[in-house]
Amino acid sequence: MIPFPNYADLLWLGRYVAHAFLSAGMDVSREFSPQMPEPPARFGGVKGFSSWLEQYWPPVTLHSYKKVISTALQRLVDDGVAYAEVSFDYHDALSMGLSIEDWGRLIRSQHAPFTEKLALCPEFGINREEDPEKSLRQLETAMKTGVFRSIDLYGDELARPVREFRRIYQVAAAAKLKRKAHLGEFGTAADVKEGVEVL
Repeated sequence: MIPFPNYADLLWLGRYVAHAFLSAGMDVSREFSPQMPEPPARFGGVKGFSSWLEQYWPPVTLHSYKKVISTALQRLVDDGVAYAEVSFDYHDALSMGLSIEDWGRLIRSQHAPFTEKLALCPEFGINREEDPEKSLRQLETAMKTGVFRSIDLYGDELARPVREFRRIYQVAAAAKLKRKAHLGEFGTAADVKEGVEVL
């Protein structure tokens, strides 16, 4: 079981929120993608950012995944972070040819060396561009592993109406998972209001 303190106990802790496979730093990423240039000063929105990642970011393999995740967790510990909410995208499992169950075990094993210093809240990442029904099926499988404590809706806010994800949030709420969504990064204040009310 991944150590997970009560929220009331977290008031004093260093906290961190991140996307797992983007969190090890450029030096580690360049080990697996040597051609990676310095990122541009501006990406031109989420589509530009996604396009840059697709072109230059390392492919997700079991070897690169283990190195990136373990390095990211070590960086958190070195920075004095005691509690981290880290979003893990289930497409990473598919890229590695892992079942959701094996992926959950892999996340646990990567966190194991750091359990005494870092409480980890693994989030099940949901891409806004993905079919919500497909994401829901994967989430239901992931919840059975006992690894994931939260969900995180991310990606292009304009890809799908937030109401299409209502059922996912209902299922997550029933399972007492923490529920997050990226809102207002590229949308409007009205999009934020709708997201809060609908989800």
